[in-house]
Amino acid sequence: MCARPGGVLALVGAVGGSDVRLDLWELIRPITLTGYSSETLDGPALRHAVAALAGWVQDGSMTAPHYATVPLAEAARAHAMLESRGVTGRVLLVL
Repeated sequence: MCARPGGVLALVGAVGGSDVRLDLWELIRPITLTGYSSETLDGPALRHAVAALAGWVQDGSMTAPHYATVPLAEAARAHAMLESRGVTGRVLLVL
């Protein structure tokens, strides 16, 4: 794993637990980390972030993660899938 100068590494969620197979300090020593939460972005900043992500997916410089959809009424099943590590990618709850 590597990041080019100015590159971005996004770590999201902790479903996999704390067993990380790389030394993150070695990875981040030469780079600057910047973090934010979508909860702290105002409308224009959130729209800008979403547009940037969509653009990267559209031009192929970033691929969307694999995901499974589960009806909201079956949220307990979705949670069980995550706990058992029975899913690759993300689980989206849908109405």
